Parts: sequence; structure tokens; C-alpha cells
Amino acid sequence: MKKHSNLLYIMYSTFNTDLLFWIVVDNLFLSTVKGVSEFNIILITMLGLLFSILLFPFTNLIIKKLPNRVDNIIGAVLNCVAITLFCFCNTLCGFIIAQTLYNMSSPFKQSAAIILKNNLKGLGKQSEFVKVCSYGRLGYSIITAAVALVSGWVFNVHPYLPIILCGACTIIALILATIYNQIYNTSVSVLHRI
Repeated sequence: MKKHSNLLYIMYSTFNTDLLFWIVVDNLFLSTVKGVSEFNIILITMLGLLFSILLFPFTNLIIKKLPNRVDNIIGAVLNCVAITLFCFCNTLCGFIIAQTLYNMSSPFKQSAAIILKNNLKGLGKQSEFVKVCSYGRLGYSIITAAVALVSGWVFNVHPYLPIILCGACTIIALILATIYNQIYNTSVSVLHRI
């Protein structure tokens, strides 16, 4: 398991950096399928960001109290709940809650980098941190490019297909979050000291 930690981080980062198919869901799905106006989409985005900023002290408190692995899992769960709400909700309030949960997931998901850093430290390979993080971003970029290439076609096949695929990717990310663990018990993470 120790030698597979870097590969697991790259896979995790590929699927969990951000929601795949999100551009189609955020614009086409909400406007075309759910009938949300452009003004309301902007309102949902703005209020979701505002509420996540207001909830940040609470989010930060949770991150400080829980282990990095649990923080990681919470971030993946928040993404799953957010995409489920976007799929099944029909009210402006529900969409704002979904957007807030989606925004709140980001600080939790950052714990994966701390786990990677601690694992590399335990292996004596601290110098590979940037390289492994870059490979994770590269994987996400490649998948996102492929998604961007097919997302319009997928939306035309069936309007719910992009959000279903987005949900499937969040489930993959959740599974990877439960597998990805801190192998070496090193000092308390930087995030937990803030």
C-alpha cells in the first residue's frame, strides 16, 4: 500500500479536484432542464459562495478537529449530496443549498494534499510532492478536456446524462477518498494548526 500511495493520490486528484461535467450541469442543465433563468443561476452561484464564506469558520473548526482522512471523505460526501440536490431539486432554495455544499467541499478536499505530504515524508521522498500534485492536476486536466469534448453530445443524447455522469464521478471520488489514507503517522498537519 505504501508504494501505491502516490498513484492513489493521482487517481483521487483526477476525479476529485472539481466536479466533472460541471460546466454542462451548471449552465445547460439548470437553464434548459430545470428552467432556471440566467439571473437565478448567477444568484445561486453568488449566494452559494456567500453562505460558504459565512460558514467557513464552522468548516475550518471541523477540519481542525477531525483527521485528514475523515476531512477528505466529508469533502467527497458534500460533492455527492450537492450533485444529488442539483439533480432532484426544483426550488431556488434547494439549488442555493446545493451550491453552498459544493463550495464547502473544497477546504475538506485539500486534506488529500496533507495526507500526500505526510506519506511522502514517511517514505523520505518529500521532494516529489510537487511532481505528484502536478500529475494529479494533469490527470484532472486530461479528463476535463475529454469531458468538454463530449459534453455537448452527451447533453443532446439525454439532458439528464451529464448530471448522472457527474454523479457517477463523485461516487468514484468518494470511493477513492475512503481508500486514500495516511500511511505514516507524522506530525499534525499544517491545516490543523491554523
